Amino acid sequence: MIRSILLFGVIMLIGRITASELNIGLPPSEKFRIENKTECKMYQKNCFVKITSSYLITFANMKPDKSKIFEYKSIKKCSINDTKLKDCSKFKNFISPNKKLYLLDIKPKLVGRALLEFEYLIDNNSIVAKKIHNIVVKSPKRFIDIFQILYISFVSVLVSVIMGILLDLDSLIQIIKMPVPVLIGFVAQYLFMPLLTYAFINIFNLKPIEALALFIYGCSPGGVGSNNWTIIFNGDIDLSAILTFVSTMSSIVMMPLWFYTLGKKIYVKADIKIPLFKLIMNLLFTIIPCLLGLILAQKFPKLKLVLMKYAKKIIGFMVISFIALNLASKFYVFKLITWQQWVTGPLIPWTGFVIGAFLAWIANRPYKQIYTISIETGLQNVSIAFLIIMLNFESPDSDYALLPLIAVATITTIPLWFLFLFKKITSKTKTDHPKFLDYADEKQKNDLDQTENFIKLVKI
Repeated sequence: MIRSILLFGVIMLIGRITASELNIGLPPSEKFRIENKTECKMYQKNCFVKITSSYLITFANMKPDKSKIFEYKSIKKCSINDTKLKDCSKFKNFISPNKKLYLLDIKPKLVGRALLEFEYLIDNNSIVAKKIHNIVVKSPKRFIDIFQILYISFVSVLVSVIMGILLDLDSLIQIIKMPVPVLIGFVAQYLFMPLLTYAFINIFNLKPIEALALFIYGCSPGGVGSNNWTIIFNGDIDLSAILTFVSTMSSIVMMPLWFYTLGKKIYVKADIKIPLFKLIMNLLFTIIPCLLGLILAQKFPKLKLVLMKYAKKIIGFMVISFIALNLASKFYVFKLITWQQWVTGPLIPWTGFVIGAFLAWIANRPYKQIYTISIETGLQNVSIAFLIIMLNFESPDSDYALLPLIAVATITTIPLWFLFLFKKITSKTKTDHPKFLDYADEKQKNDLDQTENFIKLVKI
């Protein structure tokens, strides 16, 4: 008799410790029910994990494995008599005379995914059961979040229109006759940059979703920002506009080509696939406005001169407003950015500057073309990558995918700003007039002043 009691006690002790592994004493599914996952949104005041059970459940412990994603607040029991209570009334359809509703109140802290592990006793029994529950915290849908998507779409269209306006058809015909610089730019943009991005992704061992976002960026065409920097560094603005136009038109073939070949390894790991039709439609969102800009430039020839006059201010405003809007709407995302993302993202365009310059130098191109091809290779159209991710990825995947791209948009041009400041400091503060002006009449001096003013206007 004593042996039987001791043996029963040992069995109960083992059952208490290993119930979760052996499923001993776990309630039948019809008597205990919990959803597969609970979705919350950032800044949501009350987010509840709902459990319906005919068992009396006493929670013994709760362990969130990622405290930075959410915080456990309390547990509330709702019976048939509690349906008039504030929180219980919202879920009265889950309550019946034979079943009670348990609400686990959690507070979202950051976007992301986490596992909620809790232990509980059933009917005050001595057997402990464990459950692991998925918590998904998504980005909020506020006015500023919707405005951000609309603004990025607007910027992408405007940038493409500007790109088409800056293109000079006469220069395009000349470049076609001498296609070497365009071929160099194309090879740098669509051969070296995707391979370079793939290499950095593997070197820094990024997460699949972040790697996929960077690969999309690495396969993107050049952006209108390169045209602005080409003007600042006295590069070949016609070549810059042509390279941007060619890479943009080619993106409808080259981006899907890379995405569904080398990129397949990345999006399979990320468990995200963008349909080919959807990707092409996203790219047409950039290509069609570019062609529209080309038509506008032909109908209104003076539009290019006006645009070049205000190009620096327009691009500057778009860049600053783009960064400011991201800071305002997704400030919490900066808490998630790691040093690998701060390094890997900008390292791709910075290395692109070097590759573009090296290829142009090897091909014995003039210095103006070297500057132009270098800038065009490094400064890719990050707004296209932003748009593809925001239109095709769901939160929180889209939030984590944007992390390295935010780093790209924020600090990519820092080396160019340093070079620009160095150029300003080392250049002469005042242009010396030729000696013949000492003997020139007033009309000749005025003609020279007007020429210099026009040059300065174009540079601005």
